[in-house]
Amino acid sequence: MKKSAEKLSCVDCPAFEKSLFYELESDFIESVKELKTVSELRTLEDLSLIGSQVSHFHCIGSGKVKISHQSDSGRESLIRLLSPGDMCGSLEKNYEFTATAISPVKMCSFEQSTFSHLIKTNSGFAMSSIQRLYKKKNEIQSRLSDLVSKNAKERVIYLLQDLYQEHGKKIGTATEIDLSLSRDELSSMIGVATETFIRVLTDLKKNEVIALNGRKIIVLKPDLLFVK
Repeated sequence: MKKSAEKLSCVDCPAFEKSLFYELESDFIESVKELKTVSELRTLEDLSLIGSQVSHFHCIGSGKVKISHQSDSGRESLIRLLSPGDMCGSLEKNYEFTATAISPVKMCSFEQSTFSHLIKTNSGFAMSSIQRLYKKKNEIQSRLSDLVSKNAKERVIYLLQDLYQEHGKKIGTATEIDLSLSRDELSSMIGVATETFIRVLTDLKKNEVIALNGRKIIVLKPDLLFVK
């Protein structure tokens, strides 16, 4: 992790409108400027390791981070993806997940004790934090509930729809899912075998709904991807 002496105000961050600080008072936002450090991660550099001691909370300014968990058998499951504006951290003593950059990342970091103090002493910040946590929790629960009722093919399409909406980047008339994740990582997000995931992608490619370029998935016909 590369640290910078830069002191970046939240309002100057490109992810400000998506961040925890967006609706807070300007005086408070300016005051936290001196309480954080600006850091950068290289692609595939770990931000945290499961079981390691929690020392900081991080606000992602640019780039993407994957949150994963390893089972007792050693299989890695991808839990979710963090994008600009998301927070990464825990109020627990040790991390229950591993966080790894999947692209170059720039972020602001608060010591855990400082972040906890901000929550205890500023009701607006505390409420914003709680609302953000509950929103993410509800999103995960809703996603899991949706997946339970779907067969393997429907799960793959559901994931592609989600990634298209959250990580799609327009390239001409097509939309590229702007992630560099292996088929194994993507299939672990929805609990299907990697072979099944690849087979569904191949079928969608044959029907010209998507195109494949290495790890990249390019949506050519979103209207067919979202057909009921």
